[in-house]
Amino acid sequence: MSISKSILAILRITAGLRSKHVFVLSFVWALLVGITIQLVILPAIPGLHAGNGLLKGGDWVWFHDAAELLAQTIAANGWSAWELRPYNNSPIGLTAALYALTGVHTPLIALPFNALLFAFASYYLCRALETIDARSAFIASLPFVLFPSAATIYAQIHKDVLSLAGLMLLAWNCARLVKNRSFTLGEIASIAASIFAACFFVWLARPYLLYILSGASCLSWLCVVIGDRQQRQRSWWTASAIALGSLFLGTQLAKTAENDFSNSIRTQVVAAVTANPLPSTSSAVTATAPNGKKADHLPPLESALQSFWQVNGLLTDRLNSMREGYIDPSAGSNIDKDVRFLALSDVVAYIPRAMQIGLLAPFPDAWFARGASSGGTFMRAVSAIEMIMSYAMLFGLAAGLRVGKWHRVCVAAVFAVAFVPLIVHALVISNIGSLYRMRYGYWQLFNCLGLIGWAMWVRMRCAKDSLAGNHA
Repeated sequence: MSISKSILAILRITAGLRSKHVFVLSFVWALLVGITIQLVILPAIPGLHAGNGLLKGGDWVWFHDAAELLAQTIAANGWSAWELRPYNNSPIGLTAALYALTGVHTPLIALPFNALLFAFASYYLCRALETIDARSAFIASLPFVLFPSAATIYAQIHKDVLSLAGLMLLAWNCARLVKNRSFTLGEIASIAASIFAACFFVWLARPYLLYILSGASCLSWLCVVIGDRQQRQRSWWTASAIALGSLFLGTQLAKTAENDFSNSIRTQVVAAVTANPLPSTSSAVTATAPNGKKADHLPPLESALQSFWQVNGLLTDRLNSMREGYIDPSAGSNIDKDVRFLALSDVVAYIPRAMQIGLLAPFPDAWFARGASSGGTFMRAVSAIEMIMSYAMLFGLAAGLRVGKWHRVCVAAVFAVAFVPLIVHALVISNIGSLYRMRYGYWQLFNCLGLIGWAMWVRMRCAKDSLAGNHA
């Protein structure tokens, strides 16, 4: 039997499996793997074990200590001492609530909650893929569920388990708005509620991501308007729902976080413009009032140009400082550490390189190199296996485009949700180790779309072979 026919047999076996089966699989998988890691694997490797089933070197160690302290404060002073996002980190508040409610101050108690959120994300990922090809959505969801690197997300105290749930819920809403032809009032209310829920999950984890995902929603809008030529009226309706719903709810929720999230890009740019305006240049025009006194504003064109150069400089300075912040001199996983942006044109020119890093890094030359620690060497080996599989899956994007029945508009909507955050993270994060963890959801959306492309290509190839055999 040929490879294509073997794959087709697998696709036929799994064709009846849907998102509810992905939910059950991912919940059980995350729970069992998390228990195994915390109770068996890490305690057996003292060099990697920080105690309490936690891996050395991650934020989760501090999250646990802070949550335990907050839980003790709640026990002493009551629930009035509880905060949802102490130190601007919701994992601390949520874990502290679990510790306080159960009286068990160990990260093991948080595993069912993490597994549930991970299953929630997997479920809505599969729902989004079902809008493209329901028969292969289950098998296309498996990389997201089964890749070993996801274990650091659900087996530790981690904020990305929340952002993954929000991302996949948003991707599903974008895809179903494109797929459906019409909506009842109840369906519109359901869409609005689910988009708000997606924004809430993202806000809990990383408030700044709401601005990035709002930009991704705008790109989804453009993809729908340009791509759906046969039903333009529906395109404008669905595109408006995607853009306006996500932008309004996302930015409104993000504004509530600005006062307590000092690292928000928008907060820092606005604060810098207000506090440190750039000095006037020789090309600036100073307006003079009729009474001979200087006016307190420039003419509109000059004012706009000055504002542009202010924001231009502030954004590039901010990008450069953020990139420097991610460089670890002791780590061997830094990439493009000497890159600096002097103008927005430099940022635009770097986007192809950022796409390359975001999708394809770590590159083969780093797969089996020795890491700065034993844990780093182990993770390089794991990433090598995952990247080999990812390269194969990404080729499926090209293979799927050759299939005429592939729902290209739905693909474009989901693609856009992943594309913008992936580019932004690759622009900012100059350490492959950090990027590998933070890009997981966006990267896996590309992998899943690639698997669907391969599945459709295999079905088309086998159908052509079968037809040729019948004619012979």
